[in-house]
Amino acid sequence: MADRIEFTVSATPIETVTSEDGASTHDIIAGEIRQTVGGGGSCAVTDYQGTDAQQGFGGSAGAGVKTYREAIDTTDATDISADANARFVFIKNTGYEYSTPTALGATLDASVKVMSGTTLISVLAAGEAIVLKDVNGGLVCTAIHVRTVTNAGANWTSGHMAVEFLVID
Repeated sequence: MADRIEFTVSATPIETVTSEDGASTHDIIAGEIRQTVGGGGSCAVTDYQGTDAQQGFGGSAGAGVKTYREAIDTTDATDISADANARFVFIKNTGYEYSTPTALGATLDASVKVMSGTTLISVLAAGEAIVLKDVNGGLVCTAIHVRTVTNAGANWTSGHMAVEFLVID
């Protein structure tokens, strides 16, 4: 068996309906969609030996220790990693303020904007994550940026989110 990362993603569209008498509301699967959607896969990787700052785990911090990226609130230029040929990238808003590369601060009610260059990829609320994959190693992480923003995606000026990440070649 080759080294690999296995991943899944699912989404359940929910709508809230109100009873005819208006006395109660209920969440149901959206009638227009009528199902949960999802998918998964496997990504062959070649190397788990990146530095902690490049890979997000291990390295000088020790096996299994997370290394957080600080999502600065004043710039769209904070690279998720220095890796120039990644096959798999995982990015998560921890919901906590950045304290040190290996420690979280207080909870912070803000989001993380993820961009490729100047193009928006996603705005992640606390606990949300995304995965990017290219089996050919074409993910240039110096072009994938994170920034702390409000939950509505606007500029933020009151702290920096800690971003959990995993970048593998």
